[in-house]
Amino acid sequence: MEWTEFPYRIARRLSNDPEAVAPIVEAMHQAQERICFHENWLRTVSEDIEKAYSSLVDAVKAKSAPHIQAAWRRHPAKIPEGMMLGNIFAVDVGAEVDEFAEQISRDLSLWRRWAP
Repeated sequence: MEWTEFPYRIARRLSNDPEAVAPIVEAMHQAQERICFHENWLRTVSEDIEKAYSSLVDAVKAKSAPHIQAAWRRHPAKIPEGMMLGNIFAVDVGAEVDEFAEQISRDLSLWRRWAP
């Protein structure tokens, strides 16, 4: 879910200089690495859970993408007014989170029934 926070980080950058942008890009790379780790780890537990997680990730990224693009198009923020963004980049993935939770519950309840 940290992916939904990237538009705010981007919009709050203080300049477009490489030194200001690099930490944001690095944070995105690290988030992607964690996503890949969790996809692979979940695959060892259950392919169905991994698929549900990947579907959630895909939805979060797809719904965040327009906000990320809009945030990069914004001029760098000015302190302090540029830090107060409100909820302008809201990403509603509540239904996808609920579906993910349901898939996990379903998968784990089946696993518990068959486990010795």
